Amino acid sequence: MHRLLACSSLVFSLGCTGEIVTRTPSENPLDPGPTAPTRLDCSGEQRLRVPLQRLNRRQVAQVWVDLFGASGAMPETFPATEPGSAFSTFPAANIVGDTGITGMLEASETLALALTDGLPACIGTGAAAETACARAHLTTLTRRAFRRAATAGELDLLLRVYAAARADSTFSHREGLALAVEALVLMPQALYLVEPTSNAAPLTLTGHQVAARMGVLFGLGLPDAELAAAASDGALLVPATRRTHATRLLSTDRGQRAINQFVREWLGLENFTASSTQFSAAVQAHLEEELFRLVRDALAQPDGFRALMTSKRAYVNAALEQFYGLPTEPKGPDGWRSAEVASRVGLLTHPLVMAHTAHGADPSLILRGRFVRTALLCADLPPRSEE
Repeated sequence: MHRLLACSSLVFSLGCTGEIVTRTPSENPLDPGPTAPTRLDCSGEQRLRVPLQRLNRRQVAQVWVDLFGASGAMPETFPATEPGSAFSTFPAANIVGDTGITGMLEASETLALALTDGLPACIGTGAAAETACARAHLTTLTRRAFRRAATAGELDLLLRVYAAARADSTFSHREGLALAVEALVLMPQALYLVEPTSNAAPLTLTGHQVAARMGVLFGLGLPDAELAAAASDGALLVPATRRTHATRLLSTDRGQRAINQFVREWLGLENFTASSTQFSAAVQAHLEEELFRLVRDALAQPDGFRALMTSKRAYVNAALEQFYGLPTEPKGPDGWRSAEVASRVGLLTHPLVMAHTAHGADPSLILRGRFVRTALLCADLPPRSEE
């Protein structure tokens, strides 16, 4: 089985080449273009420019688990999101360089090795029967991985990988199939949200493209069965149906954790570690759980954003009762209860946000002002005066 590790050259010598979308330098999606006007003109139809988006490490990890179960656990070699971007989903945070390509190759090889013994055997015998088995398995797998039915050319490419492996009599049917899977998970159709572009008339997304976006947004990795069905029958093109599915997905644990991840990145807390003068690592872990509960609570409110920004509600366990100076009171089965904290006025006064915008135990008006301007008002800092 370890012979698979020597076959990356086989997979990628048969891989696709060229650009996903041909564009001139001025159409570079990472180039913001001319300075935006100070006031938006919404009087007519507006065209939305969406850069090609590669799924980040967390999203790919979820996709692999959805596709392959426990055997699809993400290897450590898959490249992490590059630091420096406000959100981990930004295209600039997920650019694939030489080091990233090496990490992806190693991760896909590790995945192929883990999957080989569990891939379906072929009941028939002979090359024709085994190729038919491979086609059937890859047809099902690509439909999920690409979030749509694969084209004949896409499926043919993967079958060529399988056939090239089987041409070497030392490779079994399952090992050939594992090599095809190794190629599949690194195809742009699986790693990116690929959508058509047009310099002429605006394009309307298909149901499957909408489902792909919603699956990523709500932490599914891949669209679930209900979302996929609505995409196939066209129902997802109706705004009311999209809202119904969005509400349903927000009620799931994955959906709530996806929105919580967005809030953490929006507040700049994703890689934040409090100093010892602020609070301990144990207290920070409890505060992280409280933040998740606050976000989950806000999602259930009619005006969730207002609740998130103005509520005096806190969630406390025994450790946070002591931290907030609250009396010990009965809690739920999970050891938590809700409480009102007099000093709390929404997220901006949450201890994690206060600590993040401070110098240790000392508050910083400058850091807090920068946070309000950039994160809340979505405005850039003005150039520093030379005076």
